[in-house]
Amino acid sequence: MLPMHTLKRFIRKALRKQGYDIISFPYPEGIPLGGHLFRVFSQLEINCVIDVGAHYGEYGSFLRRIGYEGWIISFEPISANFRLLGERSGHDPRWVAHRLGLGERSGTSSINVTTNSVFSSFLPPNAFAAKKYDRQVFVESAETVSVRRLDEIFEKVTTMVPAPRVFLKMDTQGWDMKVLDGVSGHLNQIQALQSEVSVFALYEGMTDYLTAMQAMAGLGFVVTGLFPVERQSDGLRSIEFDCVMVRNKAPQ
Repeated sequence: MLPMHTLKRFIRKALRKQGYDIISFPYPEGIPLGGHLFRVFSQLEINCVIDVGAHYGEYGSFLRRIGYEGWIISFEPISANFRLLGERSGHDPRWVAHRLGLGERSGTSSINVTTNSVFSSFLPPNAFAAKKYDRQVFVESAETVSVRRLDEIFEKVTTMVPAPRVFLKMDTQGWDMKVLDGVSGHLNQIQALQSEVSVFALYEGMTDYLTAMQAMAGLGFVVTGLFPVERQSDGLRSIEFDCVMVRNKAPQ
């Protein structure tokens, strides 16, 4: 008799081929986004996810939970975060982690390490972030990290993926547009992307959501879904969205 976890996996794969899925109750976070990504990945035959701003590897684990079995290439510049990412990815033969930041130019840069490391960023938190999240966004230290243009390392980091069809995920706390600026030479290999866009800016100098979405549209992508990440205390006004976009036309 098959082990229970193997049997569950077999049944789930069979159901997904028919357009159904099995999830736990109560519903885990990220289900609407997960269902949408599963459809995007299936239709576009995504076989490589470039995970920029990987933190502890939460997104990679999320992808595995929704059934993605292809390659994950994660980037995380902060040393303490990277150690935990390495522990999580190290048991997965198709998940590779690099201790690097990505941006519009290569070199080194100082990154702000906050009390709650999820808010760490190359940009300083603004007054709104301090009021909303209090000590969580307090900058405890600064760490000098290596930064590369994705264009410069794209071929190397995807060399193990035959004919890579890439989904670019960016969650870099206000730095996503810098990452995108650094991959202009390989946009034709990016079939779809996900960027965290802010209605209420949390960092000094970050790109607002309308400007960011317009810029991505100008690169040939079209929105397929917007998924709230955080809301104001009234429970209505969104602070941030995960914006998923697919290629609509070839880059100019």
